[in-house]
Amino acid sequence: MDPRVSAMLRRQAEEETILAQDRSRTAERALSTFDGWVQHGVDAGFFDLSTFDGWLRHGIAVGFCGEGLCIQHDGTPFTADEAEQFEAGDDPCVPMVRIFPDGPGG
Repeated sequence: MDPRVSAMLRRQAEEETILAQDRSRTAERALSTFDGWVQHGVDAGFFDLSTFDGWLRHGIAVGFCGEGLCIQHDGTPFTADEAEQFEAGDDPCVPMVRIFPDGPGG
């Protein structure tokens, strides 16, 4: 192959890699906030904000929340860091939100 063509193809591949990395960083920044995550999900058609199930499924899929559980029967869902603190005798705060899928008082 002609060295000039080879060099041109190599530059194109490098530019495509840089563009892909930039798009990935942009997407990561957008998904690093709750508002960005919601907008991304709506724009991409991943979920329907008007339904509880769609909203929750997407939150679980992207890691903003965990699977449903029962604190009485399943225990507190510690992160690794929180579990380490708890085992060391500390009392880490584990923020929780109770969701009422059937609305207020559900």
